[in-house]
Amino acid sequence: MLVTVKQMKKIVLVIIILFQLIVRVYFGNEKTYFHMDESYSYGLMNYDKINITDNEAFLNNWHDQNYYIDYYAVNDNEITNFIPIYENQKNDVHPPLYYLLLRVIASFNINSFTKWSGLILNNLIFIISSIFIYIISKKLFKNEIYALLTVFVSGFVLTTIEMSLFIRMYELLSLWILILINEILKIKEKLTIKNLIFLNIILLLGGLTQYHFFIFAVGIVIYLLYFLIKDKRYSDLRKLIIGIIITAGIYIMIFPFAINHIFFSYRGINANKPDIFNIFKYLYIVATKIAPFSVIVMSIYFFRRKKYEDKNINILVIPVILYFLVIALTTPWQDLRYIMAISPVIIIIIIYILKDYKKLLPLVIFLIIIPKVHLDMTYSDKKEIVARLENNDLPLIYVFNNDNNRFLDDIYLFTKASKSLIVKNYDLSKIEIIEDKGCYIIIAEGAEETIEELKTKTGFDNYEMIKELNAAKIYYYN
Repeated sequence: MLVTVKQMKKIVLVIIILFQLIVRVYFGNEKTYFHMDESYSYGLMNYDKINITDNEAFLNNWHDQNYYIDYYAVNDNEITNFIPIYENQKNDVHPPLYYLLLRVIASFNINSFTKWSGLILNNLIFIISSIFIYIISKKLFKNEIYALLTVFVSGFVLTTIEMSLFIRMYELLSLWILILINEILKIKEKLTIKNLIFLNIILLLGGLTQYHFFIFAVGIVIYLLYFLIKDKRYSDLRKLIIGIIITAGIYIMIFPFAINHIFFSYRGINANKPDIFNIFKYLYIVATKIAPFSVIVMSIYFFRRKKYEDKNINILVIPVILYFLVIALTTPWQDLRYIMAISPVIIIIIIYILKDYKKLLPLVIFLIIIPKVHLDMTYSDKKEIVARLENNDLPLIYVFNNDNNRFLDDIYLFTKASKSLIVKNYDLSKIEIIEDKGCYIIIAEGAEETIEELKTKTGFDNYEMIKELNAAKIYYYN
C-alpha cells in the first residue's frame, strides 16, 4: 500500500520527535543530577516540610542514607497522602499542579527515588508540546514543510533541551502557553461554547502551574479583546470577559494563596526594584542561548509591521514582548530558566519572519541548533563524587552555614553515603575522631575558616579539595 504525502509528513513528524527524545534521554542519563531546584521539586511534592533542614534532628546527628532518601521518595505510608503537595506550595511561592503530576509519576517508584520520574514527566510533556508547535506553525505558515522545520529547530534549541532536563515546572508552563496560543487562534476565527470552556480550563491549569503564565495570558487575551472590539464581535467579547471572571473566581477558591505569593512574597512583583539594564542582560541570554540575531529579526518585524498587521503572528509577538519585559524587570536574577518557557514561541516567530529571506534562513537555523554554550540546567559535576561515595564506604560530613542555606544543592550526595553528619560552622563539637581510613567533608560557602580546625576534630592531618560545587567545596581528609 502506497504512503500518501499527508501520511509521509506525519511519519516525518514522528521521526523528528523520536530523534529529539533520544537526545534528551542521552543528556538525561549523562548530565542530569540533583541540585537545589530538582531536590526542591521532589521534596515539595512529597515531604512533610518544605526543607529537610527544618527537621529538629537534622543537625548534630549521624544519619544513614535512608534519612535523605526519605526526602525524595514516596514511601508505602505516603501513597494516598497528597496533603503535602498543597501545604508545601501554600508555604512556598509556587502553585501546585506540576508537583501533583510529578508525585503521580514518582508514585510508581515506591520507597526509592530516581531522576527518571521527573525526566519521563518532562519528556511526555515535550512530546505534546511538539505536536502543538506543529499545529500552530501549520496554521500560521499554511505550509506543512515549514511546520515540520519549526518542530525540528525548536526541539534542538539548547534551551528547549535544557527545559526537558530541568526537573521544574517550566516544560509544563511552555505547554500551556502553546495550548493557549492554539485556542486563541481558534477563538479568533469563531467563538463556540466548547472552545470558550476549553480556553478557561487552560487559563486555570496554566495559572496553577506557574505564575509567569499570567503574564503571557494577559498579553494574548488583551490582543484577542482588541481584535473582537475591532471586528465588532461584542457578543463574543461579553462571553469571553464573563468566562475569564468566573475562571478567576474558581482559581482563587482552589488556591487563594496565589494572591500573597504574587503580590507580597519574597518572590512577588514588589520584591525586586526594576532595573532597565536587566532588559539588555536578557537580550544577551536570548541571543546566546535561544536564537542569534533575534534582535535583528524582531527589528525586521517592527520596520515592516504593516505587512504583518492582519497576520496571526501578532498573537505571538505581542505577548512574547510583554512576557520578556515583565520577566526582565521583576525576576531576582537574570537567568535562562525564567524565559525558557517562551523559547518555542520565539523560534516560531523567527522562522515566520525569516521565511521571506530564504537565503538567510538556513544560516540562522544552523546557528540556532548548534550548541553554543554548555548545558546550564543539567549538572555533570556530581558524577565523579557520586562514584567515589559509592565505591568508598567513608563518612560524609557537611559544615553548614546557617546564613547561606544551600544544603539542598548537595543533599543528593548524602543519599550515596552510608553515614553522614551535619554540623554548623561555629560548632564542630559533635565531630569526634573518625576511625575510618578517611572522610569526605563538604564545607559550605562562608564556612571556609573551619578547614584547619577539622583536622583536629577528625584526627586526619591531610586534606585535599576534590571539587568546587555550586555553593560549597568538597574535601577528602585522610
